[in-house]
Amino acid sequence: DQDIGAARRQSGLTSNNAEASLQRVITETRLLSRRGAEPALTILACLRRMGGAIVTLSLLPQLVAGRVEAQRFGEVRRWADEALSDLAQALEQERAPAALAPPPQALAAASKTAEAGLAQTPTEVILWNELLRFRRQLEVLHEAAGRFAGVAREELPMEPARPPR
Repeated sequence: DQDIGAARRQSGLTSNNAEASLQRVITETRLLSRRGAEPALTILACLRRMGGAIVTLSLLPQLVAGRVEAQRFGEVRRWADEALSDLAQALEQERAPAALAPPPQALAAASKTAEAGLAQTPTEVILWNELLRFRRQLEVLHEAAGRFAGVAREELPMEPARPPR
């Protein structure tokens, strides 16, 4: 319980620091064009929303107690971990991310269940709604990272031309 609280506090501090850094870059420098600012702001907003979904999930008693089906939840977690790792590497390397893998069957099934309005326990409703929220934010984040990489490539300073030999 203390570990979760510490992780939430660290997440909040990191998010606030990222927001402050981005605002400084936007207002104090010319390092980020208006075209680059949009995907950067979208990335930051998505990360904040994903953090909110994770905080909500961390407070669910069934999840904390390990009573959620580990296999279904594990598939979602692996999918998100792989996608976020690739996004982080792509942003660091200023390249477009690889195509986002299709979401695991558990998320697709949850989406269909939610759309059909099938009866679930209140905790299941919260669990799968937050996972679907996380999924949508990850998809938007992926698209924004691709736009950001395109802007970064276009705006890199060109090397001076070398005289022919």
